[in-house]
Amino acid sequence: MATNKLRFLAVFVCTILMACQSQPASQGPGGKESTDALTFMTCTTAVCTCNANVCRIPVDVSTCAATGIPNIVTTMLKVQTIPGNPDPRIVWVIMPLASPYVFHRGTGVVLKNPNADPTGQFYQKYVADAGDKPVPSQPTGKRYHWRNQNVLTEINSYDYEVNVYTDDAQQTRCHKDPTIHNQG
Repeated sequence: MATNKLRFLAVFVCTILMACQSQPASQGPGGKESTDALTFMTCTTAVCTCNANVCRIPVDVSTCAATGIPNIVTTMLKVQTIPGNPDPRIVWVIMPLASPYVFHRGTGVVLKNPNADPTGQFYQKYVADAGDKPVPSQPTGKRYHWRNQNVLTEINSYDYEVNVYTDDAQQTRCHKDPTIHNQG
């Protein structure tokens, strides 16, 4: 009985550790992005802690047409710095990738209060490519990128909006308001 519990615990821990590793997205047939290599944080509650180079957050838009609210696994993301990478990247990824929704440059992910970040904790806030890299000139995309200095200051929690839009003439908005908490 104890052996089975230890075996289960070992499998559970390995699964969690593997889920926290970041991997680049792969290209599928015809140069289309494949979801096979996407790795997201695994969360057991509405609070997720990220201590990886890239904190990937899935933005499930399957509920957008009915509710106007995407399903985001976390309402609070706690970011911890890891040695050798003081500025982790946060990347929101629209799922499924084949959905009719996109992020727009400048409005995809924004702080609810533009004055809430006086120390410039967040920068390189752009639509991103399939490799999670920001592309300042790209007007729309399935990923949105922020770089996070993650330095402890007087303000360490930031309310933000995730905004996705239909990629058509109507550009119907779907949005949600989570929080980021820097833990240094």
